[in-house]
Amino acid sequence: MKKTTWVTLLMSFIIPALSFSQNVGIGTTTPTAKLHIRGSSDISQLFIDANSTQSADQPLLKLRNSSGADLLWMHSDNAANTFVGLNTGRFNNATGGATGNSFFGSLAADSNTIGANNTVVGREALFSNKAGDNATAIGYQAMQYTNSTTGSFSNTNIAVGYQALRGSTTAGSNTGTGNTAIGYQSMLNNSTGFNNTAYGRNALLSNTGGDNNTALGYQSLNDNTTGLNNTATGFQSLYNNADGDRNTAYGTSALLSNVAGNNGTAFGNGAMSLSNNQGSSFTNTSVAFGYEALRGSVSASANTGTGNSAIGYQSLRNNSSGDDNTAMGYNSLITNSTGSANSTVGYLSLGDNSTGSQNTAIGWQALRNNTTADSNTVMGARAMLDNTTGSRNVAIGTNTLLETVAGSNGTAIGYNAMGNYNNTATPFTNFNVAVGYGALFGEPNNAASINTGNNNTAVGYLSLYSNGSGDNNTAIGKEALYNNSNGSFNTSVGMFSLLNNYGSDRNTAVGYSAGSAFVNADDCTFIGYNSESNAPLNFNQTAIGSGAIVTGFDRVRVGNTNVTSIGGQVGWTTFSDGRFKKNIDENIPGLDFILKLRPVSYTTDITALNQFIGVDEIRKIKESRGEKFAVAKPGYQETIRHSGFIAQEVESAAKQLGFPFSGIDIPTNDKSPYGIRYAEFVVPLVKAVQEQQKIIEAQNKRNNEQQTQLDNLSKEIELLKAKLK
Repeated sequence: MKKTTWVTLLMSFIIPALSFSQNVGIGTTTPTAKLHIRGSSDISQLFIDANSTQSADQPLLKLRNSSGADLLWMHSDNAANTFVGLNTGRFNNATGGATGNSFFGSLAADSNTIGANNTVVGREALFSNKAGDNATAIGYQAMQYTNSTTGSFSNTNIAVGYQALRGSTTAGSNTGTGNTAIGYQSMLNNSTGFNNTAYGRNALLSNTGGDNNTALGYQSLNDNTTGLNNTATGFQSLYNNADGDRNTAYGTSALLSNVAGNNGTAFGNGAMSLSNNQGSSFTNTSVAFGYEALRGSVSASANTGTGNSAIGYQSLRNNSSGDDNTAMGYNSLITNSTGSANSTVGYLSLGDNSTGSQNTAIGWQALRNNTTADSNTVMGARAMLDNTTGSRNVAIGTNTLLETVAGSNGTAIGYNAMGNYNNTATPFTNFNVAVGYGALFGEPNNAASINTGNNNTAVGYLSLYSNGSGDNNTAIGKEALYNNSNGSFNTSVGMFSLLNNYGSDRNTAVGYSAGSAFVNADDCTFIGYNSESNAPLNFNQTAIGSGAIVTGFDRVRVGNTNVTSIGGQVGWTTFSDGRFKKNIDENIPGLDFILKLRPVSYTTDITALNQFIGVDEIRKIKESRGEKFAVAKPGYQETIRHSGFIAQEVESAAKQLGFPFSGIDIPTNDKSPYGIRYAEFVVPLVKAVQEQQKIIEAQNKRNNEQQTQLDNLSKEIELLKAKLK
């Protein structure tokens, strides 16, 4: 201690005892106190030499009041002990090993006998210590009731603050070491707890036997008694924890209500703050990161859910008994109460879910309005946004199944897939499958409530895009069945196939742009690249082959106009069962009809034919929509010489005879050319042969009769000749 300090303290002690009527000065002629010492050089100004037997209970200096009662003791010794305070260090036995102690404060470490290297500041701090070494106690009654055992031990506790680590009133039982308590009444009641760290007012206030806990913040781990290995950072974090172990809480009121739960993790203000407060031990395997994440319902006792992970502002905020949920994002699963096994990532994803379970939602507001529905799988911003009760849906892509409220079992993959589909609140089964950007979006000019079509499959960019009430359609390919609204039972495979079908049913198109110019007719089939009809309102048409164009209802066209041969191993079979033929008549002309026919040979102007049946018009329609249209230009086909008839001449011959000849394809519209079914000519030819046979037989009969007559005449002539001889 500096000499000037000793002088000051000495004067404070001596002056009241001076009885001089005047001041005394040493080194000064103008003393201003009863004893005034002024130094004249750089030397110590006052020495007090201790007696060789000087002890701590007879300190070197004492200050007393006017009545002679002790106010302050000051003492130091050769064992590096320093004591300042009334009765401080009075039992310290330096020769017994009590060395290196620093005690400041009235009754500080009052009971210390052989304890060494302790630092104590504050009234009654480390009061009960007798033999403990290495303690640090700063503050009124800090570590007051520390272990009072008389056997030497290392007390590695640090206490800073009013009654910090005060201990139970039974000092002999306060055996905990390795603790650090900083703050008003931090670790106030600790007795056997080891290796705890408490920083803040009332931090670990009630701890008695809990070990390895860390509490930072006002009333953090306030009620902990025997809980182990907990970490609490923040105002009232893990406040009610009594004997729960291995919990981590970071943030104001994080895990506040937890009493006996183990293994919980909560980061953020209010995170898991209303966690299950049941007194019996249980494993809380939940993790919460964010403000009020997994806060729990207002009834903490009902908050029994475990295995939950919540990351984000108020994520899983109201969860009570829901288990095994994962929520990541602002307000994700915020209203969930009992729903379990949900996984959600994104702002407000599954935000309104209450009891729905086994849902997966990834994306901004994905499944936001879901309440009780289960087993939905959703990925994409606003995917299934409005769903409340529909279950077992799969929606992947932004705005997929956006409007649907109560539909179940739907599958939508791709941006806006089924985005404007049925929004009725009445539960229904959605058997639609939509894969691709805008697939099965729904009639855009309709309210979603009108777009009720079911059992549809759409695969491809904007396939079945405008479907309203159409059912049982299959569309595969970009913009396949794009404009279909209420048509049903259609099958379309290929880019742009059946693109303009609006309300017709039971059509089939396979191939790029097959039937794309076709509009509103039922029971039609188009197979092949750009196979088409030039008669869009005609029913039951079939076109097979690349560029094949059928020209009217109830017709089949195989191949385009460049085809030069159609065949197979055997001839074509035509239905001809007599059990089903009615109104049978034998009014078939034979020779009369055949003799009117003019067999010819000819070549075909295919270019003119294509123009006539509207190939150019179809090309313009398709190309205006960005579709490709390519039909091989005729070449040598126009030089081939065919043999046959002129259909119009055959028609005229039949009309002249009143013969309803079925071998003529009469045009059904102004773009349909005449055609001839040559197989039909077999019937009048057979009739002609039969007629010829009758003529031949009649002629043979006459010939025979005439021959008989000739033979008879010859005989008669021979007889006459004989008689003449």
